[in-house]
Amino acid sequence: RTHVPYWIALTLIPVLTLTLLLGALISSFNRPVTVLLLGSDGRSVDGPSRSDSIFVLRADPRAGTIRGLCLPRDIYVPIQGIPVRRTAKLNSALFYGDYYAGSQGIPAARETVSDLIGVPVNGTVVVHFGLLEKLVDSIGVVETYFENPVTYPQFYSMLGENSYALRFEAGWNYLNGRKALDYVRMRKPDTDFGRMKRNRQLLNVIMARRKSPASWVHLPALVPQLPSEIETDVGPLAWLRVAWAFGRCAPNGIAWDSIEKKDLLPGKLTSGAQVLLPEPGVLKAAGRTLTGDQPTHL
Repeated sequence: RTHVPYWIALTLIPVLTLTLLLGALISSFNRPVTVLLLGSDGRSVDGPSRSDSIFVLRADPRAGTIRGLCLPRDIYVPIQGIPVRRTAKLNSALFYGDYYAGSQGIPAARETVSDLIGVPVNGTVVVHFGLLEKLVDSIGVVETYFENPVTYPQFYSMLGENSYALRFEAGWNYLNGRKALDYVRMRKPDTDFGRMKRNRQLLNVIMARRKSPASWVHLPALVPQLPSEIETDVGPLAWLRVAWAFGRCAPNGIAWDSIEKKDLLPGKLTSGAQVLLPEPGVLKAAGRTLTGDQPTHL
């Protein structure tokens, strides 16, 4: 019978333990990560806000893919994570979580979206529009193309205190941060579905620009501003996992899916508010597309 020398055993045990821990960590980092990204309409950092833009992004490092799902803000759904039963527009989950449960807007929004699409959400990031403006300015300008001129005679600023005429010319438009923010916020002359499309386009452009090392120069200047421009339930270690997954998959772009107008029925509440009612099974099917269990809609 052969015995392992005592000193070898003392050496091997910590090495093997460290190897197993590293293996588990690497395996964890390579699992898919699902993040809920919300664009807040908040005018005040102290008061409840609603989410003007609602995206679910899922990065799968093993497959090298990012899939994105864009959800309409006006779909009429049960709100989860609050102490009362309430059905309302999806964009109000953030508001009611803060209103009824005291600073629980992010969990309420996460639980509501996760329940709707049948996909666990690992974390939520609420982005204030000021960050979008600064992010675009940090990469220079972004290009957008319009088949026809678009005019918005009475467009209100984020503060809602004054209005101004907004216009985009036919052909290529080169937008700084302020104009890019106007571009994704406007709901006329088309609909909220047009705004969803513009949000996707802008995210695609920003990700494409970030592939170039030249665009990284101004990123460090944004870091000190992040605490005032985002809210999140993602912890420090989880952020490393999120950064690894999305950084690894970013060069391949985002495969988008969205809930389209044809998937919804118009409705009207007794208050007169217009809402959208999802056709049965549509939201769960979108969740299966997000996880890769069925093809992305063409």
